[in-house]
Amino acid sequence: MIKILGAALGVGLFLASRGQAASLPYGIHRSAADQEYLLIQQGHFDEAIATCNQLIQSNPDYYGHYALRGLAHLKKGEYDEAVADYSHAIGIEPGNWQLYADRGYVLKDQRSFEKAMADFDKALSLHEDATVRAHRGLILEWKTRYEEALADYDKALKDNASQEIALAGRGDCFLGLKRYAEALAAYDRYVPQHPDNMAGLFMQGVAYYDLGQLDQARPIAKRILESDPREEISFDGDRMVGMFDLDKRRAAAREALESARKNGAGENWSATFNDLERGWGQAIAFTLDDGAVLDEIRRGLIRVYPKLDSKPGLPESARRYIVQAKVYIKEQNEPGWTGYQKALECYNKLLEMAPWYPSAYYNAALIRAELKHYAWAVKDMKTYLELAPGAPDARAAQDKIYEWEADIAAPPAK
Repeated sequence: MIKILGAALGVGLFLASRGQAASLPYGIHRSAADQEYLLIQQGHFDEAIATCNQLIQSNPDYYGHYALRGLAHLKKGEYDEAVADYSHAIGIEPGNWQLYADRGYVLKDQRSFEKAMADFDKALSLHEDATVRAHRGLILEWKTRYEEALADYDKALKDNASQEIALAGRGDCFLGLKRYAEALAAYDRYVPQHPDNMAGLFMQGVAYYDLGQLDQARPIAKRILESDPREEISFDGDRMVGMFDLDKRRAAAREALESARKNGAGENWSATFNDLERGWGQAIAFTLDDGAVLDEIRRGLIRVYPKLDSKPGLPESARRYIVQAKVYIKEQNEPGWTGYQKALECYNKLLEMAPWYPSAYYNAALIRAELKHYAWAVKDMKTYLELAPGAPDARAAQDKIYEWEADIAAPPAK
């Protein structure tokens, strides 16, 4: 299916709607931990952690506080800490199926797929749950084990006929098996229930394309272009329906990557960068193998960019996101941190189009730090320094990293 990484098909939404931790139910134990849950829901993750710490001191044998602290760490991007807290909770309450499921979701996001599968299997041995079953199927789908994934999706839908991952996943598996009519039937069931989900709409377009029904595929392609300008890089105008030719895109991405390797070996950095950009415009991430190609292209763009004598300009369609982010930051005085969140969304969209653009990482890092998402802030600022090691503010940027790493290591204020 749908996106394993942060930027895949350009539609920027594959997996965002089907499996990322931020949008999943993590078995939040609200009945015993309403205060922590409310803080997490409000985005006050450090306060939630501090509250959990206090409650753990007074009641160290209650698993729920560890689970909620794990969720807060997860929201901050502190995956190892989240896994540790869920593991501690499991040690206290080893018969709780939800704890295994929650840890499995984190491990899946870390791409520790075998460990995640083990946790999902354990959870399902204790209790059959449609969401856990669907996520197990999703990993199988990524591994191209489509028949096994279909079996899991069918079980999930038997328990919950509206389970979103399973509904979309059935179509993805049928596409992988080249059973296009069945895939289209699955998407025809999914899309009306989720009309604003561009991921499902995109896959419906793929099914129409594979069936040769281009008149049905074309208006979907137009909607995709409207929702994500990144596709304009390779699929504007008469080429738009080509976005649905996944086999061709996969081959084009691999060809571009191979050409980049050869040019890179000869230190022809301009040609290498152009090859990688071409591959980025074509790359998909429906399987783990696709994801590996996409990862290599993105890493290559970041590695080669500093070597260029002449830096590329930002596409005009991407500049809008810089302007919009500045507007949203000015709106930050509104309650709920919505201004910062909207600005982050703009920078994420920009980086889907131009993953080599240094300033987007820098500005995203500063916003994440304001939100106290220090682990993610450190990651973005390190990428900025990798792209612009000689920048005038490189010293200040590195000092920010040290500051945020100290914030990560320090216990939250009580």
